[in-house]
Amino acid sequence: MKKSIFWIIALSLFCCYHSAFADQNTETDLIVNVCDDEALWPPYLFLVEKNGEKIPQGAFIDVLDALSRETGFTFKLTLCPWKRCLQEVKDYGKNGKFEIFNGSWNESRAKDYWMTSPIYFTTASYWYSKKQFPDGPNIKKADDLKKYKVLGVHGYSYSDYHYCDKDEFIGIGGIDKSARDLKTAFEMLRAGRGDILLVNAAVPIGYKYTGEDILFEEVTFQRLPGAKSGGFPIYISKESPRALELLSKINQAVINLVERGVIEKIMKKYLPCGRDC
Repeated sequence: MKKSIFWIIALSLFCCYHSAFADQNTETDLIVNVCDDEALWPPYLFLVEKNGEKIPQGAFIDVLDALSRETGFTFKLTLCPWKRCLQEVKDYGKNGKFEIFNGSWNESRAKDYWMTSPIYFTTASYWYSKKQFPDGPNIKKADDLKKYKVLGVHGYSYSDYHYCDKDEFIGIGGIDKSARDLKTAFEMLRAGRGDILLVNAAVPIGYKYTGEDILFEEVTFQRLPGAKSGGFPIYISKESPRALELLSKINQAVINLVERGVIEKIMKKYLPCGRDC
């Protein structure tokens, strides 16, 4: 009940603020600075060269364009190291650089930022070499991961795979996250430096949009038994002076775009599985 009262008061204050200052919005006020991982996340985010410049493209860019039309905001994307992106949004009150980012849900982020409804979903999966495991690894539940040498990528979240609270409880010796990007992780898998690689199906398949195919002939994937789809919402800095305005408008826009099938159409442009991979 206390939480409900808080939200009613907060949204009421936002509505009053919005009404009082609606006519004072300038072009600068409508700009929302977004950060994302410079390591990229195809097919949601990748780079295409045009006229000597590398331009961000992908499903997330298309969603931002749709959100812009829906909300009136202009979203300006900057790529930077992922951990810096998260920290800059969290500490917006100090530096005022980035207000939002898109990423997977986890409990820590849910505490540190406001978040919208998910834009898309992925399901925890694992990749392996059919040359090493012709019949596939014997994985019937998440706990079975501890029997294998598990590879990951530095900076990635593995909350969807946890049967314990920490990465070190997954696999023999924990997750080897020495790979700085997905391409390196697949090279390590191919070289036999690990038994399985933890990553959803969408990104390795979507990597072809970068102009480079990171999948080798013998590699395949399986969804982790019992895994549920994990959402990727837009996270908003709690330190932004317009945090509630951004949350209200962007969240409603996401809901509207989902209901009208716009986001599903965008996702299917890049992935056969659409919004839920």
